[in-house]
Amino acid sequence: MQEDVYGLSIGLITIILSLSIPIVVVVLNYLHRIKLLNHQYAERLAAIEKGIPIPPDPVMSSDEFGIKRSRHWSSPLLWGLIAAFIGAGLWLSDLDIGLKKFHSVIIGLGLALLIYTLVDWLSRRNDTKIQ
Repeated sequence: MQEDVYGLSIGLITIILSLSIPIVVVVLNYLHRIKLLNHQYAERLAAIEKGIPIPPDPVMSSDEFGIKRSRHWSSPLLWGLIAAFIGAGLWLSDLDIGLKKFHSVIIGLGLALLIYTLVDWLSRRNDTKIQ
């Protein structure tokens, strides 16, 4: 009886946390953006009062928090790698080596994303060296 209660409580805690963590992240991101916009508004008002030229209005971008996002989710390289590795994974799952189809698809997707991220990172690094 007690083991059933423990199992149920673990499941409930897992579900509650997995649903509440993204909500907390979204709310904190929203509050941070509001704080940032209020600071920029106060800075612009102070510049107007002092007669200083108004600084340009910054555009909210995905890189403002230091998060570097991939350039293109529609990149042919990414989708080609995904298709190739998923195909290779499905082919390997048919070879009777103990690999299930679901596992091979997930492994193929992960490898494709890792390789694409590495290639994207290397190309960005080379772009910054050239400039």
